Amino acid sequence: SCQLDFADRDCSLTKDEIVNKQQIRHSLSILLNSSINDKNLSNINSADLKTWTAGLKSITLNSAQIASASTNLILDIIDSVLTISQSSGASYEDVSSILNSMDTISQVA
Repeated sequence: SCQLDFADRDCSLTKDEIVNKQQIRHSLSILLNSSINDKNLSNINSADLKTWTAGLKSITLNSAQIASASTNLILDIIDSVLTISQSSGASYEDVSSILNSMDTISQVA
């Protein structure tokens, strides 16, 4: 347990800093979701999928920095990437890092 007004896994950030990081990660999630939704599905390639999953992995790197309100958006992104990868015939390697994001989201209260 962290001292008063501190949070994060190692208690190194104040609660205000955590909220700021949560807002930034939420904004990045919105941008990633827009990028996926704006992509012409007939032009999807493995580089797109790898970019999206790498972005998602970065956004979800620390569960303490993900607001509960962001979880549904992130789960929607995961669902979109998996759906697109299935329909585009992507390989496991193209999207395997999405598992880390799923694990992290499961830790968000």
